Amino acid sequence: MGVDMMRTYRFIGALLILLCPAIFGETHIWTSREGKTAVAEFQALEGGTLVLKKGSKTIRVPLDGFTDGDQTYARKCAEELKAKVRRLEEEERLERIGSLKGLRRSVPVTARHWEDWKDYYTESTCGRDMLDFFKNERSIVDVRNKGVFISVEDAVRPPGYAPTMAVYCPSDYDGKEKMGIYIHVSPGNNATVPNQGYREMMDKYRLVCASPNGSGNDQSDMRRCALALDTLAQLREDYAIDEDRIYIGGTSGGGAEATFATFLYPQDFRAALNSVRYFLLTSNACLPFADRSHIREASKHQQPFAFISGPDDSNYNYMPDSEQSFKDHGFVVKFFDIPGMGHETASAETFDKVMQWVEDNNPRLK
Repeated sequence: MGVDMMRTYRFIGALLILLCPAIFGETHIWTSREGKTAVAEFQALEGGTLVLKKGSKTIRVPLDGFTDGDQTYARKCAEELKAKVRRLEEEERLERIGSLKGLRRSVPVTARHWEDWKDYYTESTCGRDMLDFFKNERSIVDVRNKGVFISVEDAVRPPGYAPTMAVYCPSDYDGKEKMGIYIHVSPGNNATVPNQGYREMMDKYRLVCASPNGSGNDQSDMRRCALALDTLAQLREDYAIDEDRIYIGGTSGGGAEATFATFLYPQDFRAALNSVRYFLLTSNACLPFADRSHIREASKHQQPFAFISGPDDSNYNYMPDSEQSFKDHGFVVKFFDIPGMGHETASAETFDKVMQWVEDNNPRLK
């Protein structure tokens, strides 16, 4: 039984317990306009129809057939029932919201961005060309450098697909505020759990942070994209989301994946934060299925692309070329040269600096 179904049953049970005294415990002497009386319990007021319970029988009678005093009493009972239902619904909502706040690990991702696995290819910037490329080239490997090839379907949704994610939501989230999203793609198969500094940044920028498990560098690009997209779909189900502030980042190969996903899915990701991984738009190693028309189309969205590195990073010397590659094709891009940074995830302080630039250059916020 799913969590939502169990909550529904719990809610109905609590509702019955709460309403039972009002429905079954309070008898009233009802008097008609002709002076006839009957002892019955109030059940409901459905428009102009009064629903009463007398013994084991449910009776429906016109409200205007009773005295003015009884009509007033019936309306009062109906309002009290509505108020009790509203209170219980609010308690249930607060309980659900409370369960979504703070840091949670290994959260099931049951939502799917698209029902049809083909859409993960065809709904991208490159459309059918990407699907055809992977079909024809047998280019999707499940275990890198070992020649283990998989189908285009299994790359997106392998047998037994049951992904999980780590999630952090600011503790003062009230369920009504529209939150931004930051998805982080790890270079390893364990989700990146935000440290205290990153959690403070999520609080500052009003972001829900999530990182999928099983999205390491040994996975195919399409599986990593699908995990990021399904993670986003789950967050959309769980939280009130600001659709203009959905960002994706990552470290090393995860940073390349963030750039890859933002290029391919501009309808979902508004910016990419790439730590320590170069990316060239016209390189067959990065976008082998994209031609110049795809690149021109992607550039129209003007999403900010951030590249982050420092002198101690093995990829440092390639990062300016990444920035220039995006500039040459009309993208909004900036290379953040961070003193002392090695091949690592950007610090919380650097994230702060990058996020300020991203938000200043997010065209959806202008």
